[in-house]
Amino acid sequence: MKIFNIHNHSTYSILDGVGTPEQWAKYISENPDKYAQGLSLSEHGTLNGVIETYDAAKKYGLKYMPSIEVYMNNKFDAGDKKLKRYHLLLFAIDRVGFDQIIAINNLTIRRGQVFKSRLGKRMPIVTPDILEEVVKHNQGHLKVSGACIGGYWNMPIMDDNDIQKSLKHITIIKDIFGAENTYVEYQTYADNTDRQ
Repeated sequence: MKIFNIHNHSTYSILDGVGTPEQWAKYISENPDKYAQGLSLSEHGTLNGVIETYDAAKKYGLKYMPSIEVYMNNKFDAGDKKLKRYHLLLFAIDRVGFDQIIAINNLTIRRGQVFKSRLGKRMPIVTPDILEEVVKHNQGHLKVSGACIGGYWNMPIMDDNDIQKSLKHITIIKDIFGAENTYVEYQTYADNTDRQ
C-alpha cells in the first residue's frame, strides 16, 4: 500500500513544517515504492504556499491536491485572548473544491475574523456559517478531516473529556459537507514507557 499524505506541512507552517514544497515533491518522486505520486501541503491557516506547491508537483510529475488546515471555532470574538482554535483539514478533489477553499479563506478575512497570536502571526478563524455559505449547497468538491489532536472534534475530548461537544462538532461538519465527504484522521501513537 502506498501513502498519499494529505495532512502535511512545509516551511509555510511556521514552527510546524519541515522542508520546502520542492523538497517534499522531490522526496516523494524519489520514493514511488512508498508514496503515491501526489503532493498536498495543508499549511496552518494560510494559502501562501499554494503556487509554489503546485509548481513543485508539476516539476516532479506529481498529482497536486490543494488543501489547507484551517483554524476553526463556532464563533469569533476578536477580544477573546483565550479563543480556542480548533484545526480542520480541507482538501479539494477538483477545481470547484479549490475555489471553495479560496472562498472560505477570503470570506473569513473579509469578515475580519482574524486572530493575532502571541507570536504575532495573524490567523483567520473560520466559523460554521462561512462553511455553510460556501460549501453546504454545493457538496462533494471539498472533503474535510478532523485533523490532528488539536482538531475540531478531537480537542473537546482531549481538553475537557467532553464527548457531547465533540459529537456536536462532528454533526455540524457532517451537515455542512455531507457524511460521505467527512473523514476522521488516524494517527499512530507509540507508548515508549517500556523502553530501557
